[in-house]
Amino acid sequence: MGIQVEFNPDLALRHYSEFQAGRREREECLPERLDAGAVYDFLKKEQRNYWFGGELPLLETKGDAQLSKPLASVVIEEATHFNRDGTTYTRGKYRVTEVFNDDQIHFNSYAKINTQSKVRLGIGVFIFRDGKFLMGQRQGSHGANTWSVPGGHLEVGESWEDTARREVLEETGVVIHKIRFGAVTNDIFTSEQKHYVTIWMLSDYQSGEPTITEPDKFIQQGWFDFEHLPEPLFLPWHQLLNSQFISQIKNNSTVI
Repeated sequence: MGIQVEFNPDLALRHYSEFQAGRREREECLPERLDAGAVYDFLKKEQRNYWFGGELPLLETKGDAQLSKPLASVVIEEATHFNRDGTTYTRGKYRVTEVFNDDQIHFNSYAKINTQSKVRLGIGVFIFRDGKFLMGQRQGSHGANTWSVPGGHLEVGESWEDTARREVLEETGVVIHKIRFGAVTNDIFTSEQKHYVTIWMLSDYQSGEPTITEPDKFIQQGWFDFEHLPEPLFLPWHQLLNSQFISQIKNNSTVI
């Protein structure tokens, strides 16, 4: 004699019309309306185990493994087993965290996909002056309190050189020239769920004294060289220092 247990990677319920027709109990069916933040009861035949450590897809089932695409993302808040007339059931509560009203794919196997994420293109700019380059301690964004060179996002219609020139002026008040390509790194910020491709541009100082013109982005600024880098460094720096480009950047601090 054995015990039949199902481990469920999703919560699949019948359409509300099954309850209206008297063929299913209300808890065996999807609610008439799904609202994010609301908590609903569910009831399933057999002894089922659900994951309590995160979000699951909520599906509509027609039986015989006929399942809809995910209708919502839910968290199982409680689940218990009981016997009724010799049949084992699982009942519990689930909380809706997000309702899906589009055709995007929101789950990949067990993992929920962050559909707001996309790969961004960032520009980092070395400003060389007397053998050193300008760096700032970041704040107010991913990589807060770490150090990196000035930079920002590529805007529509801009060249890399345009972005480098604009961001440096906006963030530091410095005017640069002789702007050229230096490196590219692929930077994945796991905890922040962000993914950047960083284009590193090289430039020479032309005029202006560094000023923190955007205090929401930088705490402090200073001139450094590769032998005396501040700590901690922004994540893309670790990629850069281990890349094939770093020796070229060190040797190409000025244009002849």
